Amino acid sequence: MIRLLALSFVLALFAAGAPMRARAAPTTEPMAAVQARAEGGDAAAQYELGRIYDRGIGTTADPARAVEWLTRAALQDYVDAQLYLGGLYAAGRGTARNPLTAATWYERAAHGGSASGAYNLGLMHYRGEGVPQSYPSALRWFEQAALGGDARAAYIAGLMYLHGKGTRSDAAAGFRAISVAAQGGIAEAQWDLGVLYATGVGVARSDADAVLWYRRAADQGVAVAQSMLGVMLAKGTGVDRNVAEAVTLLTTAAKAGDIVAMEQLAYMYGAGDGVPRDWGQAVALYSAAAQRNSASAQYNLANLLMEPPHGEPDYVSVVRWLTRAAPTEVRAAHNLGALYKIGSGVQRDPAQAAKWYRDAAERGFVDSQLALAGMYYDGDGVARDYDEALRWFRAAAEQGSPRAQSAIAAMYEGGVGVRRDPVFAYAWFSLAADSGDPSARQRLSSVENGLTSEEIDEATELKSRLVASLRDLR
Repeated sequence: MIRLLALSFVLALFAAGAPMRARAAPTTEPMAAVQARAEGGDAAAQYELGRIYDRGIGTTADPARAVEWLTRAALQDYVDAQLYLGGLYAAGRGTARNPLTAATWYERAAHGGSASGAYNLGLMHYRGEGVPQSYPSALRWFEQAALGGDARAAYIAGLMYLHGKGTRSDAAAGFRAISVAAQGGIAEAQWDLGVLYATGVGVARSDADAVLWYRRAADQGVAVAQSMLGVMLAKGTGVDRNVAEAVTLLTTAAKAGDIVAMEQLAYMYGAGDGVPRDWGQAVALYSAAAQRNSASAQYNLANLLMEPPHGEPDYVSVVRWLTRAAPTEVRAAHNLGALYKIGSGVQRDPAQAAKWYRDAAERGFVDSQLALAGMYYDGDGVARDYDEALRWFRAAAEQGSPRAQSAIAAMYEGGVGVRRDPVFAYAWFSLAADSGDPSARQRLSSVENGLTSEEIDEATELKSRLVASLRDLR
């Protein structure tokens, strides 16, 4: 799964409006001199005077007078003034908020060569503020801004290409644009560039390059980059394994609320992988991630609580966390079924066990399909139903379960719920033996003794068809 930063998040992150700064250093001349030049029609002085009044530099702030002087400069096509004025109208500072007027001034600035003007106009087209909402128009302005050197615009354009916003999805174009943004120092783009290298989207997969860009983003404080770099260092993926640095990065990211970091650290402490084993620390970290609704953390926390280093398991908490995880984490649903089936920490309740096994079986979890088939076969928690048993054994067998394949064979061998058919039994036992069930080999010999050579040939052909059909299903 690609863990790119969401486009909506990036737009919110970069939506602070146009930068209200001159490209040149502000003048150091006295305000009276600036005022005189401005009144004489000097656009640069009018811009500077507007900036002075807006910010209250050496005088009382007066945004309304700032708008007045900036407008004079903007009407003379002074690009910085047009950009600044667009920001004031967008924010409603010194004047009534007016997105349409803001967009007008941004467009004039963009046509005058302002990358920031094009960038802000792109934002307005993306959201439909002051202009008709249009992703293609937004992308066009972002691309113009990117060509003018605006790294933020390059980043957003790259995400739009990846997500197919305003254009057809184009991973290679997305990679190129995000590369420009990353090289321009945008930390979030550096993270996403690492993701693209790690997943091979738009570029040849390269763990080493992923590590490089994760590190650059991590150095700028991006928690998800610290987290993923920590994971790669812990596993030695694309880089020499360095547990000490991994723990440092993961701890920093976990403190910032990154769930992946919490879970990786929890695993390391729980398994004693590169760090001293610490059950309490693992529980604390999994608990933090579980409280943030991570189903995998909830599942792993329940497993840890089942095996405390001292004392009895906390079954109340185990069941609570498994129940919370079960809608998303199929293994949690299966484990709940197992607890209720054997009565471990809860009162034995076969019907409840069958409910949880069915939930997981319907999501394709092979162990649950096998368990549910067994319950139908035995009539445990459900009415005995050999047709249902065979259906669920078949579902598990289609996923390669040797036990399920042997169970089907046994049903045909004994004629349980089906017509007795030693040829079918031989084919399924042979398949189960090839899949790794040692008992199937012994049963196969027993069935073979009762078959003619013609029936063995028939069974062998049937097995070949079963293998082909199972291959197609997978």
